[in-house]
Amino acid sequence: MKPATVQFESSWRSLFTGGLGSLCLHVAVLILVSLTLRGCQKVGPGTPGGEPFRDVGLVVLDGVDGGSAEVGKAPGAGDDTQTQQSHDQTSRSVSPNDVADGQAATSERLPSEAPDVSDLLNMSETESRESGDTSSSLPPLIGPGTPIGGVRRPAQGGGSGLIEPTEAGGAAKLGGIGGPGDTTFMNIAGVGKTFVYVIDTSSSMHGSRLKLAQSHLKKSIRMLQPNQQFAVVFYNDEYRDRLKLGRQADRELYFATELNKQLASQEIDRRTADRGTDHRPALLEALSLKPEVIYFLTDGDEPELSAADLKEIARHSGRTTIHVIKFGDGTLISRETSWLEKLAAQSDGEFRSLKVLN
Repeated sequence: MKPATVQFESSWRSLFTGGLGSLCLHVAVLILVSLTLRGCQKVGPGTPGGEPFRDVGLVVLDGVDGGSAEVGKAPGAGDDTQTQQSHDQTSRSVSPNDVADGQAATSERLPSEAPDVSDLLNMSETESRESGDTSSSLPPLIGPGTPIGGVRRPAQGGGSGLIEPTEAGGAAKLGGIGGPGDTTFMNIAGVGKTFVYVIDTSSSMHGSRLKLAQSHLKKSIRMLQPNQQFAVVFYNDEYRDRLKLGRQADRELYFATELNKQLASQEIDRRTADRGTDHRPALLEALSLKPEVIYFLTDGDEPELSAADLKEIARHSGRTTIHVIKFGDGTLISRETSWLEKLAAQSDGEFRSLKVLN
């Protein structure tokens, strides 16, 4: 059994050795921490101790050439003179003064008001003269400009004095260009919602006269709008053949739809000319439909309607306008006013005589 003194000395040596080792370990840890903290000190770029100190936030780097650097590369990956920051430049934050200066510079470049049109035209003409180009593609005026032609629309009833000639290659005095609410037949314009065509199909109309009448009749009907109505009466001295369209045969007037126009065109082409002439019954039948405009086409003065016949027609016409077209060979039979001219005049219509050889 060892004495107590020996045991005490052994315990003290063990304690001293352990404390010394712990002290050395803590000192080593402190040295490593101090070396690590030296890299976070605020020093200039390129000096020992790590990267330069940076504030947290947005920064603007001066000296970067706009548009020259390659898109997608990291800072410093492009040309040294364009994409890398020089050593004497440092990062700086955006200040309110910088923002104000930028807004002032932008406002100086923006115009304060829209330029005047006359100034633009004068500027363009000046540039053209300086470049030696004397021609100008600019219009003399801005706006709808001067109309190149047209027809003044006649009032309802279609008086001859209200139809004006066009100014640029259009119809003559007795003509017009059809549009909404009007049409033309043999170059005579008529305005209204309801139209009736009375066509002479006697034997004297056979040949080129009937073909010309059929062509102008189809063209006039095609010019009508769907809200307008029409009817056609073919006649000679034996019958009055009113145009019938398929299943609508019981109708007196037909709306000018695309289907009805096509059906009418087919029926018109089937008509032939024969026998003699009787004008009065055909005109009275057309007036019974109470249209706003009647186009009456014939190639014969005979049989002539008497003054009593014209008076009866005037009594039934009401506000209907009757336009009269006469086909002839150009021979002047009489210098007196014919009954055809009187028929047109008493209804405020127009009369036109055309030379059409058969």
